Amino acid sequence: MKSTTKALLGAAVIATSFGVANTAHAEVFNLHFDGISNLYGTDIVDAYFQVTTSGDGSSFEVLTGNDFTGTIDLTSSSDLTVSNLLNINNLGGNDNQFKATANYLTNDGISFSVGGFPRWNLFHSTGSSYVLRTENYSSGAPTAFWSTGTLSVTAVPEPETYAMLLAGLGVIGAMSRRKKAQAAAAHT
Repeated sequence: MKSTTKALLGAAVIATSFGVANTAHAEVFNLHFDGISNLYGTDIVDAYFQVTTSGDGSSFEVLTGNDFTGTIDLTSSSDLTVSNLLNINNLGGNDNQFKATANYLTNDGISFSVGGFPRWNLFHSTGSSYVLRTENYSSGAPTAFWSTGTLSVTAVPEPETYAMLLAGLGVIGAMSRRKKAQAAAAHT
């Protein structure tokens, strides 16, 4: 194979891989909410969520939560799955949007249902402060729970990212091995 053909083939592969990598923006994020209840004073709130964004990275598709402790006792299970995102303004507004480029919630936050509490809202307050709020209407009169704390967001790479990394490392390894073999053959 001529070197120009190899170069064109390599350029085509690289261009195709960039196109494939840029089309998928859906990501998985781990969110950890840690704060103190404004309603009860010193009760610690510790909530973990996992968020999967949509294909364009602009909204939530899947939101799961686990290990709720402290004053939030949703069910007897330690693993909770959010039943649905709410598509109407609840608890101070929501847009269910996630900033794909900056890894944070937009100011309006997200609203969802989980456990015995039909409406939750997690939204940005000020600075690095976030508010987790719920209202329980299942027992008649509404009861509200507010908690303010910090939220940390960690991106979890998609399997496709690892596959591309491993494929690239494999190509580099094969090229290195081939160069070594050619150098050894030239010296003999």
